[in-house]
Amino acid sequence: MKRLFQTVVKVKSELSSSNKVTNINGCSVFLQVLYLDSINVGFLNLPHESFQRIRYFSNEVMKSMILADSIHGNGNTEFGLWL
Repeated sequence: MKRLFQTVVKVKSELSSSNKVTNINGCSVFLQVLYLDSINVGFLNLPHESFQRIRYFSNEVMKSMILADSIHGNGNTEFGLWL
C-alpha cells in the first residue's frame, strides 16, 4: 500500500505539471477495481456478496464499467461521470 500511495502521489504531481506519465508502479488493477467497485454504474453494478471482489472484474466487465463512467466530448475523454 505504501508503494502504491507513493506512485499515486508521483502520478498526480506529473499530471498537474503537464508532464507525460510514462508508467505507473504498483498494482494499477487494484486501484481500478477499488474505484469501479465504489461507483454506481447502474445495471453494471456487481454484487457485493464476496470479499474477493477481483473475481467479478473480467476484462470485458472492467471495459464496460470504464466506458459507462467516461464522458466524451471535444476529442477528449474524462472519467468520473458517476462521482
